[in-house]
Amino acid sequence: MAGLWKRIATGAGILGAAATGTAAYVFRKELVTLNSIQKLSNQGLFEMTYAGDYGLDEFLRVGARTDAELIQFVSKRLLKGLPIKIDVPDLSCTTFRAKSSDGGYLFGRNFDLELGPSMIVHTNPPNGYSSVSMTHLPFLGLPDMESVKGTNKVLTLATPYIPMDGMNEKGLAIGILLLPDTPTAQQRGKIPIMCTTAIRLALDKAATVDEAIALFEKYDLNDSASSAYHYHLTDAEGNSAIIEYVDNEMHVLRHENNRQAATNFYQHPAKNSLGYGHDRYGKVMDKLAANNDVLTAEEAMALLQDVKLVEDVDVFSNKPAWTLWSAVYHNNKGRVEIASQRNYNDIFVISLQR
Repeated sequence: MAGLWKRIATGAGILGAAATGTAAYVFRKELVTLNSIQKLSNQGLFEMTYAGDYGLDEFLRVGARTDAELIQFVSKRLLKGLPIKIDVPDLSCTTFRAKSSDGGYLFGRNFDLELGPSMIVHTNPPNGYSSVSMTHLPFLGLPDMESVKGTNKVLTLATPYIPMDGMNEKGLAIGILLLPDTPTAQQRGKIPIMCTTAIRLALDKAATVDEAIALFEKYDLNDSASSAYHYHLTDAEGNSAIIEYVDNEMHVLRHENNRQAATNFYQHPAKNSLGYGHDRYGKVMDKLAANNDVLTAEEAMALLQDVKLVEDVDVFSNKPAWTLWSAVYHNNKGRVEIASQRNYNDIFVISLQR
């Protein structure tokens, strides 16, 4: 009898090991991704390299018209059915396009929201361009540094679907900014996408501003949360454009000299500058005009520092907001410099080349 139990125990051990080995094989890409997570600073900044395919092409065949539909896809495709909540709250931000003093182009970006950790996400999809993007981890229910550990790390597998800004290997850069208006909800009979998946679409599939605009037009856009948004895009050729939606109709705004910045008010004349952040916009445009649109990377970061938020009460959400990251994207160099949580003495230089 003892021999029988020993054989049973041995068999169970073999089956358990086989099951563990099978699980490790099935989840091998996910494990590689999670093992790549690094804490870069105590100011709330992480970095992760996504291994494998996160299924954007599959998503684009069906799309999502609501946050719930996006969550359903992400949960099934990336988290093997694990429940997840994606919450994109109201946010304040600043962006600008500038010429670099070395002959290239720069895209400056402040992301302003309630305090919480952020993550730099590297992606290299099989049918798209490699890119680096930024996301805010509280969107996934990870409110602080201590929460990004253990089994909670699995939630970060959803980060490719909630980028706030980023740049791809071709130099196409994009950032999203809030507008205090009713959410865009296009219904033209095209496949629907959400605001953050529109950013992922541009990063993965567009090499230039014009290509990104064509992609936006190809899908019905639907905003997350209870707000509207506009999008600032720049590329390695120096092009710049802002995409806004007025009464669910897409509009592309350009400036003749490509001097362009955005904050949290409409620039389409039909909306009569509805919104806020006019002061930040004025500071940025004045600096660009004074420098004939030419800035060094250091000057671009200093300009972002000049318009940062420090516990400023957001006039739309009535909640305090801080600048969580300032990023200077080099459209022609495949590089981004990031200051986390307003620490401008500790700049992280991130390359698209991994």
